[in-house]
Amino acid sequence: MRQVSKTTSWLVGRAAVVIGVAALAAGCGGSGGGGGGGSASVAPGVTGVGQGQLVALEIAPPGDVVVDDGLGSAFQVIVDGHYRDGSQLDLTRAVELRVSDESVAKIGGDGLITPIAPGTTELTVSTRAVTGETLTVTKRITVVPAGAAPNFASGGELRIYPQFRTLGEVDAAAGRDQLQQIVIVGTDAGGRMWDLTRSVGAQVLDRNRAPSMAGQLSPTGLFRGVMDGQEVLVLARLNAAGLTAGAQFRLGGGAGLPPSALFTGGALAGSSNAIDRALLAVLQGQFAEPSALSSDAEFLRRLYSDALGRVPTAQEAEAFDANQAADKRDAEIDRVVATPAFAAHWANQIGEWLRIPRANAGAAAFDQWVAQQIQAGQGLGQIVAALAAGTAPVSATFDGVHPRASDKVDVLVMAATGMTSDCAVCHDHPLTGPNDQPRWLQSERYPLDAFFAANAAEATPLDRNNNRIGQPFQPGWVAFAGGTPVTSTLATPMAQRRAEFAQLLTNAGQFDRGMAHRIFATVMQPLLDPNQFLRRNLDAVAVPGLLEVLAARFRAANTDLRAYVGEVFKSKAYQLSSIGTSTGNDPLLARHVLRRHHSEVMESLVESVTGQAIVNGDLTFFRQTFGYPLTRQAIQERSDAVNMSQALVLMNSPVVQNKISANGARVATLAGQVTSNAITREAAVTQLFRAALSREPSTDELGFALQTIQQAPTVRAGLEDVAAAVMSTIEAVAH
Repeated sequence: MRQVSKTTSWLVGRAAVVIGVAALAAGCGGSGGGGGGGSASVAPGVTGVGQGQLVALEIAPPGDVVVDDGLGSAFQVIVDGHYRDGSQLDLTRAVELRVSDESVAKIGGDGLITPIAPGTTELTVSTRAVTGETLTVTKRITVVPAGAAPNFASGGELRIYPQFRTLGEVDAAAGRDQLQQIVIVGTDAGGRMWDLTRSVGAQVLDRNRAPSMAGQLSPTGLFRGVMDGQEVLVLARLNAAGLTAGAQFRLGGGAGLPPSALFTGGALAGSSNAIDRALLAVLQGQFAEPSALSSDAEFLRRLYSDALGRVPTAQEAEAFDANQAADKRDAEIDRVVATPAFAAHWANQIGEWLRIPRANAGAAAFDQWVAQQIQAGQGLGQIVAALAAGTAPVSATFDGVHPRASDKVDVLVMAATGMTSDCAVCHDHPLTGPNDQPRWLQSERYPLDAFFAANAAEATPLDRNNNRIGQPFQPGWVAFAGGTPVTSTLATPMAQRRAEFAQLLTNAGQFDRGMAHRIFATVMQPLLDPNQFLRRNLDAVAVPGLLEVLAARFRAANTDLRAYVGEVFKSKAYQLSSIGTSTGNDPLLARHVLRRHHSEVMESLVESVTGQAIVNGDLTFFRQTFGYPLTRQAIQERSDAVNMSQALVLMNSPVVQNKISANGARVATLAGQVTSNAITREAAVTQLFRAALSREPSTDELGFALQTIQQAPTVRAGLEDVAAAVMSTIEAVAH
């Protein structure tokens, strides 16, 4: 094995991460705050009252208050004072609060409305300004009989009032703090506001998303600023609905307080892409700024690896770099997804999802047919439907690999919806809960098998001992919500049953969601396990609205892979840089997360740098090392996990090093050109960088590379070290 003549660690480890956010805690309880009706006096600890000229009062949140007549129900309001100089102050505990009918509701001195009985009353807030004028503002309060729990999961919103406030009276040296009441409001799918202040957890964090001692938050939502010169965030999360909200407080009025925007949206701001808009809403709720856009080189390598399964050639990188058009990224995406190479690469992955073994005699023809369908603009719905119905030219291969009714149901449901129905072959699924739809009970599973059953036994449940028990099920769609009528019975001809299943499956919302997410997870990062769409996993998705958007855009594209993945590629979210400072916001997709290149991309990297193909036994070793799905018999066979073997194989393995040092290799050619003065050392290094990283070296990188060559025994040995080092960087091996 060739020995590296000089340690070239100057390139290894060009990793990049992103701005972090602390995890949000689940809420604590507590009912406190106020009580009693009538008026309230100024509460101790309120500072700043009467400073400047008060010109108006405002009650937050805006709009009428509706509160249930139930034990423990209440609604917090805040009274803000607006001053002539533009400042605002929480006057909740310093104004007169009264309701017109205390038999309906009462108001405490802290602004907490307590319902008494169904009906309507009016809250009046008043105070006397320094000019002698009495300022008044009113709000309607409606108490309704207690009903069903609110639904925030579909179209709901979470918000904190106030969203921004300067607490200018905070002065730690003088021992002076300042209070600010907050209200955490959830708006349900019907548009009604609910006070969640005492039931949703919130945290006080600094601008780096670390816990902050500059402010304190009580279980009743009373915020106390204690350290001036600080800026803190109050972040809340409604875990069950996947909703987040944030507020920002500046503490103290000193000139040293750094100005900052609540949220700018960065590279995503102003985007019309539906994926970007969905992501922006989540990031804004967490005050999590996305990373900047990736460089052209990072974008191009990402696009080619995802779309074509290879790195771009030096010529392709140079041509893209030379293009000065404002829309060159979109144009390159359109060009790449229209190529036969795109269709062929994704056909291979679809073969993996459908578990068509590479060793099968019909596997190559299967992949070729899928590629032809993609290239012709056929949607994935049409491709899957043809296989499910048994009408595709390659149906014999699909049916041969998955001969039993249960086999077909397992692979089609898993690949197309991300749901694991196979547990229900011999028992009810043990991991589903009451909120799962379906629960994957045997009574939900076997009606699906009946669509493919060659005999009554295949539609009859198995027990754990592999014995058929009970009566056979008729074809049915009970596993999926919607109440879709089914016309087939076991007596219906097989072809007709299969055609009905194909139509039902590919028209189902679960198909749109599962397939759209599977594709998104391949080119971005999974929002959840693509093969475990269980309720508990769905509830943990950090950006649940995005999952719905992906399904909608997939259906809007008529399930056309080229159109849908092209829209993902064109999103600013896909094009974000991987550079950042922490991994805290990775679940929010605030940057493009580094992950392992697939084996075929790594093969193209080695061939691009060395000019030598990886074949035969070397190819087998390489693919085994880099997690290539050699069999295609399991949907999870392909690995994206980052591990040290990537860099170690590229730096030390004879499979790679022998190709770097081969007499006919690219490095030998470059060394000969340098020795004969046909090109400079700088030009040779630049060519290696272009081949490996699709970019030119920085000034520092070029300097280190030239130093490596200078200290090596020969120019060729030095260039070999440079090639090995560049290929071993995280920038080269990670996505």
